[in-house]
Amino acid sequence: MTQPVELACPECGAPMVFRRNRWRVSRAHPTGRPFYGCTRYPACRTTHGAREDGTPLGKPGTRDERAARMQAHEWFDRLWKSRVRTREEAYAWLRERLPHLPPHIAAMDVAQCAELVAAVRAQLVIDLNARFKGRKP
Repeated sequence: MTQPVELACPECGAPMVFRRNRWRVSRAHPTGRPFYGCTRYPACRTTHGAREDGTPLGKPGTRDERAARMQAHEWFDRLWKSRVRTREEAYAWLRERLPHLPPHIAAMDVAQCAELVAAVRAQLVIDLNARFKGRKP
């Protein structure tokens, strides 16, 4: 295992520590699911996911950023779950259409997530129109 990363809590600024959720033991995580938790727990309950080696999953975000990222993922996933394109093609679309955004939604802020949602909505309209006209976009 590599050394856990030093993270600051996005809500209160306190350090976050690498932990394991003993309640979430599974075959994939026999010693518990890894995460970072705020050292001010229980006053601050902010957590952030991690990989087994201690690498954080994306960039820790505030409550608003996490909500915006979840919404952005819901919309973005529609690009490839609609079966118009593959998941890889959807990420290629993201890099081509919005090259100034981070390559992963987990690193985006609220404004970037809103920009992604607007672009996805516009693309889904294009895809739907093309589908009804009988041609692939």
